[in-house]
Amino acid sequence: MRLVIKPSERKRYSSVRALSLRQPWASLIADGHKTIETRTWRTNYRGALAIHASARPYANLPTGGILAVAWLYDCRPMEDADEGNACIERYEGAYAWLLANVQPLPLIPCKGMLGLWKPPPDIQQRLPNAHPAI
Repeated sequence: MRLVIKPSERKRYSSVRALSLRQPWASLIADGHKTIETRTWRTNYRGALAIHASARPYANLPTGGILAVAWLYDCRPMEDADEGNACIERYEGAYAWLLANVQPLPLIPCKGMLGLWKPPPDIQQRLPNAHPAI
């Protein structure tokens, strides 16, 4: 999906946030198979989102670090049409976090947190500039 952000709006999207997910969901986003993340809560944040795989082991998938950076461009209540997307189940009260421009990364080890969190400065410096295609 191609997004356009006006130059005057870019400044407000300059800092990255992170979201910790269990595997295999984190890898499915990093691989581009999952473009909607579902949560029971909404966010007003829009911008770069680091995808963190929690430390809980799962098969041979990487854990305990950031796997990708995506662009979170919308958050809204789930719709019937969302169920057609890969790895999505609609449930009562779910919000769809819409992701685009996913950039997979080699695992960047770091500790995750609950909710939407800001990675430490040393980790942020290792992340690519995630932004919509302009």
